[in-house]
Amino acid sequence: MASYVKYKIYFGLNDYYELFSFMEDYPELILKQLIPLIKDKVVLDAGCGTGKYIKELLPFTKKIFGVDISDKQLKIARNKLGKGINLICSDLQNLKFKDETFDVIYSTWALSTVNTNKKNSNKKKR
Repeated sequence: MASYVKYKIYFGLNDYYELFSFMEDYPELILKQLIPLIKDKVVLDAGCGTGKYIKELLPFTKKIFGVDISDKQLKIARNKLGKGINLICSDLQNLKFKDETFDVIYSTWALSTVNTNKKNSNKKKR
């Protein structure tokens, strides 16, 4: 039952999720840690949601991609970020990128919802 509520919130209450995501943590601390790691790199935000971190990190990257399973979350991200941002609707376990596409992959919440059995663990290398 708890997972149903979690998914209902994520997929059904997108505007509330966006509002909550700004209050969930202290983004400036996360950015302070991430910026030196992503500077001039090709980056993947795995589970980008509404694009909160993409917006902040974009000026520092060579190129940035966002992947999320929710098309409604990505719609909010597209509206916020504008054109030219690579946003892909996909399950993180079935990404179609070539090996070594990314220099850095980060995720804030999404990995807690991914089934990380041994079969899929090699895909995280991409």
